[in-house]
Amino acid sequence: IQVGNNSFFVQNLDVQADSYDEGNVIGNAIAKIAKFDIETEHISKLDEFELFDGIWTGNQYEYVSLGTFKLFEEQGTDDFFSSVTAYDKLINFNVEYNPSTISFPINLYNFLVEISRQAGVELSNASIPNGNQMLQSNLFVEGETLKQILKAICQINGCIGIISQDKLKLLLKGTETLNLSKYQISNPEYKRNTWAINQVVLGMSDVDGEYVLRQNAEDIQKNGVHKLVINDNPFVY
Repeated sequence: IQVGNNSFFVQNLDVQADSYDEGNVIGNAIAKIAKFDIETEHISKLDEFELFDGIWTGNQYEYVSLGTFKLFEEQGTDDFFSSVTAYDKLINFNVEYNPSTISFPINLYNFLVEISRQAGVELSNASIPNGNQMLQSNLFVEGETLKQILKAICQINGCIGIISQDKLKLLLKGTETLNLSKYQISNPEYKRNTWAINQVVLGMSDVDGEYVLRQNAEDIQKNGVHKLVINDNPFVY
């Protein structure tokens, strides 16, 4: 890890970057988690740091940046080492939304820019699918966090929110290509079958029968129903 001009080696590194929440991907914005052990004497320097992973290329290690992380929790394991849990910059969105800094009406893209600015994270997207949709007034008055609003934006745009190169990115299927060398990958483990979404339901969870449904009947007949349910999303209205 790199803190300013200082580097520290860590042990037992485990990075979790799962975009699934109860089987769903679309509409999620889940921070990457880094867990590792480090000499206790370095803990006081760790508030925010850049994490690198070393990849053996055959004759030397090549260090690849995994991004900036913020210390969340540390626990001493003995007199010399502590176990650390840290999150990437998506943790910055876990604060209450402040509507007073935003002038309405505003389109959805610029609203997302303002939400990201409140979190102190730069937005890398130049556009989003429903970015021109106008918001005439503030929709969030119940003390919502920036994370809740971000997830609602991701959901209605068919995206997931991730941090890539320390910037917020709303990721769509097929919009990014990554070339990997052989030494950077191992054999994949397939954990589940995936299917195209063939039914989308927009609704209100507390009102029976209050929903709109769009579906691909031909694909449903062939592959069964694989649906995306979007309930209580303020941007739907």
